[in-house]
Amino acid sequence: MTDASPRTYLHNRTREKMARGELVIGLSLRLVRTPEIGRMLETTGFDFGFIDQEHSAYSLDTTSHMAVAMQDVGITPFVRVAGHEPWQCGLALDGGALGIFFPGVTSGEQAAHLAALCRFPPVGVRSLGSTPQLAFRDLPLAEATAIANREVVTVMMLEGPEAIERAEEIAAVPGADVLLVGANDLGMALEIPGQPEHPRLVAAFERVVDACRRHGKVTALGGVYEESALRRYVRMGVRLVLSGNDLGMMMAGMAQRAALLRGVLDG
Repeated sequence: MTDASPRTYLHNRTREKMARGELVIGLSLRLVRTPEIGRMLETTGFDFGFIDQEHSAYSLDTTSHMAVAMQDVGITPFVRVAGHEPWQCGLALDGGALGIFFPGVTSGEQAAHLAALCRFPPVGVRSLGSTPQLAFRDLPLAEATAIANREVVTVMMLEGPEAIERAEEIAAVPGADVLLVGANDLGMALEIPGQPEHPRLVAAFERVVDACRRHGKVTALGGVYEESALRRYVRMGVRLVLSGNDLGMMMAGMAQRAALLRGVLDG
């Protein structure tokens, strides 16, 4: 692969599919810690892995191993950082992430600051570091940073009423590529927990979808797993979906298998 073009090597399938208006799906990762997860995601039909540093004990070292392994099989590695400090997203990107999810975004000003942290000058303020996404090729600096700026995805997570009210100004920010409605946290804040199709939550999604359409951005959702609600929001315009997490899927599979075996003698 020594003569391969870096543009061929750096393949952000999720960004490309979103640009075509296609639905992209990913799995939240809080438990799995080995590189095999990349091949598992690819085999089972996912587009991206969501490495959750906010609600797990993942180290930067583990995050990097998982991210590079995902790249090698065409799965987009996303990282949800635990906060808004520059070093958090900088190290995740240096370790191989192709996108950053920022929790708790509440304003356009905040979104602009966070988007800039993920991109090199002149469009951002990211500090120069390693580039595993380009296979560590010795490219001209201007070319390498331009490729990285083009391929990275920044996701602003809207998780409270204030954020929904400011969806328009957040969507208008250059470099804020995706606006994600965090249904669980938003539902808790609205005092309607566990009701993914409550009219107030539906109205929040409508507001964000409309803002994203006006500004050419992508709407995403997390925390919604019921089929009827998923159908509603995808038909509304959501194009990036967090489908669940590894722990929940493992527990569901384990429970199903145990119930099957416990019932063998009853058949």
